[in-house]
Amino acid sequence: MADWLHLRNERGETLLHVAAEHGRLDAVWRLLLECPQLAAVADHRMRLPEHVASLPYAKNACRIVRTHYLVHLTAL
Repeated sequence: MADWLHLRNERGETLLHVAAEHGRLDAVWRLLLECPQLAAVADHRMRLPEHVASLPYAKNACRIVRTHYLVHLTAL
């Protein structure tokens, strides 16, 4: 697994947080396929990517993150 997948910004957000917040569904899918564990990583404000994705302008990303996260949890 690539180390860059685990990078964080100054707010503790992963690439998945940022992609979800900006509604970049292509990036959300790619990140979740590469590293599904990112769906369970909280930022410094204890927000998961799903929370960031639930902002009004990113609803589709929220559904994708939630679905993939639940699938990953049930596979453990």
